[in-house]
Amino acid sequence: MLFTDRISASSYNERGEKRRGLIVAGQRNGRIGMANAGSLDVATTGKLAIDKRFHEGMCLAAGGDFERASAAFLDCVVGDPGCGEYVERFLANLGRRAATDTNAAPTTDALQRAAAKGDWAEVLERGLRILAEQPRDLKTLLVLADAAAAQGFGDSEACYVKAAVEAAGDDAAIQRWGAAALSRLSKYDDALVCWRRVEALDPSDEEAPEAIAALIIARSRQRAGLYNSASSDPSQGRRKPDSGPARWPIYSLSGLLPAAEGSVRSLTPIQQLESTIRERPSIPEPYLRLAELYLEKDREYDAERLLAKGREATDNDPRVTQMWEDVAMVRFARRIEAAERELKAADTPQTREGFAQVIRERDRGEIDIFRNRIKRQPDGAEHHCELGRRLMRAGKMSEAVEQFKKALDDAGFQAAAALELGDCHAELGELVQALRYYRRAAQSASAAQTQEKRQSRQRAAKLAAQIKLNKLAQRYQTIS
Repeated sequence: MLFTDRISASSYNERGEKRRGLIVAGQRNGRIGMANAGSLDVATTGKLAIDKRFHEGMCLAAGGDFERASAAFLDCVVGDPGCGEYVERFLANLGRRAATDTNAAPTTDALQRAAAKGDWAEVLERGLRILAEQPRDLKTLLVLADAAAAQGFGDSEACYVKAAVEAAGDDAAIQRWGAAALSRLSKYDDALVCWRRVEALDPSDEEAPEAIAALIIARSRQRAGLYNSASSDPSQGRRKPDSGPARWPIYSLSGLLPAAEGSVRSLTPIQQLESTIRERPSIPEPYLRLAELYLEKDREYDAERLLAKGREATDNDPRVTQMWEDVAMVRFARRIEAAERELKAADTPQTREGFAQVIRERDRGEIDIFRNRIKRQPDGAEHHCELGRRLMRAGKMSEAVEQFKKALDDAGFQAAAALELGDCHAELGELVQALRYYRRAAQSASAAQTQEKRQSRQRAAKLAAQIKLNKLAQRYQTIS
């Protein structure tokens, strides 16, 4: 049964008994009632009708009729639960409605049972009904976030997560959970808000500054169009097994900043840190924190220059060095963007050579960065994979093969390394070897590595057809 069919086929009355009709439309005393004549039948109408209903909800909300707007937005969420815009408006509008009776907390037992069974349609159906009564019910928001994640509704998941962390207030555990989820969804600004709450709740927490530093770098890479390949959650990416020191950005500025006396009171945080570095240039911590502040203001050039100075002044402190490397890669991407714009504006031999030159500089620079990371952390499979990718990009296939082979023994990177090895051997014309590695990638991919599994099967099928192994190609096409 389709998801929308399930929603329209049954709902629940106030005693928890199923009844016919839509769960959306009429709202009575803050509760979802039966559908009225003007409500949208989401099971039989298409996207245009849902969009029309959404526009109607926007107009109602703009006119201050938040009760009817809630019904409209709820129709839209039921009709398209994966649309983040619908979920966002629905949740925001609930907070603007007239307050309902909050003395009795809603019962979430049935919701929890549905979640335990993976019955996401029922979770949505019950969860939305609870939110209509209690828009800030934390348990319900957490379950709805899990339901959205299980169905691959990233935008909707982000909305439920943000609502949950707002409802959680000073609950540091929920703030951590929200930060991890938002990081995974590449919502770095929102994840930073969560980690800063954790930092404020417990200034002695060592994990918060590490995560904040990693997220600021990830955000800069995202803005520069770089892929964060190490981990979908950058705040967790440096804790993989065998990847070396786990807490490189940890720092404390206690006792380092100028005393808050006289004219210092008027200094900004950036100015205070700059003053500290001038007075005590050999201490790594101010460089790390000041670089973060520069990156928050999109001052990558200043951050790179500062960290380059900090490497020398701190005798190549590993935390400063790694942060400098991350910022340098962001700067390479910015330079390539600028050269590409010049090439598009004027395609001349000079602009073509300029573009090729920055590509070569990027390749040399990033290859050096990951070679150095391997020297510092020789057992880090992640660094071998990243170096292999840079060597592939530079056309050095044989060298790339050697790096990917070194990552095969790490279970967490085996599928990715095998997939890249297949590509390398295919590029070298070694098709049988390529097929072997594609097959290995598909077999070693974990349940979470769906992309690697799909890509390896697709490439294996294409390659098998190319070398006339038609039955094998058909089998890969069937399972991919």
